[in-house]
Amino acid sequence: MNKNDQKTIGQALVGVDFNVSGSHEVTQVKQALAGVIDTLHGLPKGSTDLEFIVNTAIGSVITAQMWVVKALTYDKWVK
Repeated sequence: MNKNDQKTIGQALVGVDFNVSGSHEVTQVKQALAGVIDTLHGLPKGSTDLEFIVNTAIGSVITAQMWVVKALTYDKWVK
């Protein structure tokens, strides 16, 4: 994906273009979790309860993505 391509909301939220390590695994994880966020974001908004659940789930996916990236790159940065 280049900078002129339109990103999905999931790709923007996980920062698919930010991969300092250059790790293929990091790229795969970010794309996969971006897809999860896109699925959640695409759910019909029917009630404030559902919106709260979806927003909480999206926040949790973003947090999980950050921790997965830390786990995948831990050995590279900590010696």
